[in-house]
Amino acid sequence: MPSREPGSPRSQAEVEPSVEEAFAPDGVDLTLIRWMLDRTPTERLQAAQDLIDTAWFLRSGDET
Repeated sequence: MPSREPGSPRSQAEVEPSVEEAFAPDGVDLTLIRWMLDRTPTERLQAAQDLIDTAWFLRSGDET
């Protein structure tokens, strides 16, 4: 994929990859990997923490 100027809008192909580009031959969803790699390390940690917080909330059964 050619590089683009920072801040320039993404093309439709970059935003919505085709089905062939979205999955590896073994079925792995590459869009999730690309999404995570497009984040800064801090944003990656925050996404992981949000998932952990959600899991703890769901396990606790607390509705408050």
